[in-house]
Amino acid sequence: MALSLHETAGDHPDAKAVRPAVFRALANPLKRGFRRALAKATKRVDLESVSGIYLGPRLGHEVDLTRLERVVARTVKGLYYRERGVRVPTGHIVSVYSEDGIEPRDAQA
Repeated sequence: MALSLHETAGDHPDAKAVRPAVFRALANPLKRGFRRALAKATKRVDLESVSGIYLGPRLGHEVDLTRLERVVARTVKGLYYRERGVRVPTGHIVSVYSEDGIEPRDAQA
């Protein structure tokens, strides 16, 4: 799975508003591993339209689904705590599934 953003996404007012916080966070020495992983996963990809027309090279980002699923699970747990004032109860599981991680079933099965 790869993530691709439109080249004008950075011009959006919401993106401009959070840009300083993003760069401050990335400058944090404790985030060295994240910066390294981000740089390693960024690469040149050939972009095609939905109809298969070649649109040229762009920068893409290879998504680590396992890491992304862990982040989503932590976020859900944090939202639960914020809304309820208590942790997700012991014995309850927060499960995250991505569409790319689900194997399609045979229609005949």
